[in-house]
Amino acid sequence: KIGGIKQDGFDIFNSCTIIDEENGLVEVNLTGQINAADGTVRCELKIYNATGVLTTKEFNIEVSESVTRASNITSSNEFTALFINFLKLCQLKNLVSVYFWQVHCKQNDFLCSIILFFL
Repeated sequence: KIGGIKQDGFDIFNSCTIIDEENGLVEVNLTGQINAADGTVRCELKIYNATGVLTTKEFNIEVSESVTRASNITSSNEFTALFINFLKLCQLKNLVSVYFWQVHCKQNDFLCSIILFFL
């Protein structure tokens, strides 16, 4: 993940892709929100695994004024990594619900319906 603070104070927290683990190459998409505010974006990479989080030292992305008048983008917070993980959690919830229904709800459909409502 890449996290950072834009010049105007808004946050970013987005996904990135490890291209070459051995040589430390990472691909970061420079989204419209990263480029929405002129100035310095203070960034760090966070790499997660089962035992913890590795955080890089701070690095900067310099955003200069657009020459194509793309300044119609309003700067705001951007948390695509959190949104993607939320969608994955929703998909997992749906899988658990289907599994629970198929395995445990043969005899008491009413009780199972109530339980599934809260899953």
